[in-house]
Amino acid sequence: MRLGVVLTGALLTGGLLLPSHAVADDAASSLTPDPVATLMPVPVDPPVDPPIEQPAIAVEQVSVSASAPRAAGPRGRLAVGDSLMVSVTPWMASQGFRVHAKVGRQFSTAPGIVRSFGSKLPRNVVVELGTNGTVSLGACRSVIATAGKHRRVFLVTARVPRSWEAGNLRTLTACDASFAKKRVRIIDWHAHSAGHPEWFAGDRVHLSSSGRQAFQKLIDSAVDAHGLR
Repeated sequence: MRLGVVLTGALLTGGLLLPSHAVADDAASSLTPDPVATLMPVPVDPPVDPPIEQPAIAVEQVSVSASAPRAAGPRGRLAVGDSLMVSVTPWMASQGFRVHAKVGRQFSTAPGIVRSFGSKLPRNVVVELGTNGTVSLGACRSVIATAGKHRRVFLVTARVPRSWEAGNLRTLTACDASFAKKRVRIIDWHAHSAGHPEWFAGDRVHLSSSGRQAFQKLIDSAVDAHGLR
């Protein structure tokens, strides 16, 4: 008994055993919340207004399932264009053109449109695009390559007082230079319409009545003179 008392005292003195009240104090302290660790309310962001939808230029989705034309196509003429071509469709149709035009159309849709005709693509293809945005050299070359060496492609320059006008003119010139002369012809509406403000509506892009007459006759006469028979 005496030996047990001595050992217990020694263990207490050495710090190996704690009195029962000390253990209780530690347990109580562990349950006391740490003021630093107290959860703070998470800030909530104020509601955000939905973004304003910007108007987009309409781009037609064209089926490209048909194979690219390889052999000489049927005699005739196809005109692919935007709102300018839409405005002269009745007259162009009366001159034997098949017109494939849509308001707001971009040049990037042209290769798919040409490809969609397959072997029925006429020998003469007029592409009047570039009013609504930039013409890429890759898209232009793709139109010529897709049409094939047995067809002639006529590229119509645009008069559009916008930032992309000058670049598009350079692109069409470079595209023309990429192929043999017999495959591509430039119809220079931009140069032809210079000095004729009466040919345009108030936006200086779309055509007045006299402008439509000048526009359609320029295209028709170019295909008459240089088109494949």
